[in-house]
Parts: sequence; structure tokens; C-alpha cells
Amino acid sequence: MSKEEYIGVRINRIAEILLIKGWKQEDLMKKWGKSQTHVSNICKNKAQPSGWELPKISEILDVPMNELIVAEKYTGKIKKK
Repeated sequence: MSKEEYIGVRINRIAEILLIKGWKQEDLMKKWGKSQTHVSNICKNKAQPSGWELPKISEILDVPMNELIVAEKYTGKIKKK
């Protein structure tokens, strides 16, 4: 499986969740203690959070871990909760 195929299969919804919650990448960066580059790459799906990072992100964003990663790209509209 190529890198492009892999990224298309396993993507995260972290940027979408930040938008829904009215947060900025900087908010997550400060609460998580990670670099701006790391957070930006994850939010842009250039990188994926590791298995040990998911529980912490889930806790910070107050969302279940299964909501952070999707099997394919989400193409629906973002709904405000």
C-alpha cells in the first residue's frame, strides 16, 4: 500500500473536532505540550497520532478515541454540536 493510499484509509478528524469546539491548533498545542509543527502535521493529516498519543488527545478534546480516527475521508458537512 502506498503512502497516499494509507493516508486516504486512516485519517484523523482532529482539525474538524477543533473547528467544532471553536479551538485553534495553538489551544491543542498548549494543552498537549507538543510542538506547533507536530500538531499542524496531525491536523493536516500529514502525520497520524500514534497509539499512545490518541488517549491523551481524546482526553484533552473530551471526545471518544474512536471519534478521532476514521476509516476513510469524511465528506459530509461539519455540524456544530
